[in-house]
Amino acid sequence: MASYISYIIVRIGKTLFAVMPFKLMYLLSDLMALVLRYVVRYRLETSEENMRRVFPDASEYEMNKYLTESYRNFSDIMLETIKGFSIPIPQLEGRFSFTNPKVLLSYFEQGQSVVLTLGHTGNWEWAGLALGNLAPGQILCVYHRLKNNRIDQLILEERSRTGLVLYPKGETVKLLKHLSGINGAMMLAADQSPANAEAAKWVRFFNVETGFAPGPELVSRRFEYPLIHMSMKRTRRGFYEATFHTLSDHPELEEKNVLSQRYAEALEKEILSAPPNWLWSHKRWKRKKPEVLKNR
Repeated sequence: MASYISYIIVRIGKTLFAVMPFKLMYLLSDLMALVLRYVVRYRLETSEENMRRVFPDASEYEMNKYLTESYRNFSDIMLETIKGFSIPIPQLEGRFSFTNPKVLLSYFEQGQSVVLTLGHTGNWEWAGLALGNLAPGQILCVYHRLKNNRIDQLILEERSRTGLVLYPKGETVKLLKHLSGINGAMMLAADQSPANAEAAKWVRFFNVETGFAPGPELVSRRFEYPLIHMSMKRTRRGFYEATFHTLSDHPELEEKNVLSQRYAEALEKEILSAPPNWLWSHKRWKRKKPEVLKNR
């Protein structure tokens, strides 16, 4: 019964956000940002610690400005995600654009699959919808199943409605087999702290040795898939622009960790261009490089 009630609440929320004007939604977002920062203090210490690590010379005024804008960014993304479950495709196309779609599409036209990385900057949920719409049936990614099956199915349907192909975590082998039979992209948001520190790729990120998920490098090298990074920026509130950058056309020829380092550098540049737009509340540097790897 509890799971069904939760499902009904989610359906009602989806319906309300479908008819809610963006102007009202962003007023709610402003209120939500204030509550998260000053009342709930959601991961405030983590956000401050991460920002101090990246901007050690920032003044108190600059730090406060970044924090304020980062909480608004976070609340915007949360509410935009709900709105995205029902946003009409023409409206999505007007709010999420690509500066150079040919960079990605030309690989597909040449019969080549790729590994596509992105970070938690801009609106990564809308990015999935927009990519699915750009190349229906050709963008594949892994998602985490929810415990509530009804809600999981609802969100899965909404996320895939533009043509994004989703595989649950644990079925990566099926995804790769699917990818080998089409000209498409394996999409990976790879800027989270890896669960397995020993398997991680350890590279320099904001001048700190940082563990990155090994997936992008391992898959691109193993299958000789070019590695592409998609950067995102908010052009104005509720509007995003994405750009594709080729990190390597021949990953199988690159030295170990080079691809991961290039991804880290691309992400670093993206973050520095608009600091508040990254997910600062994530414990990015909570793991240290294992002793067994320090001389490698």
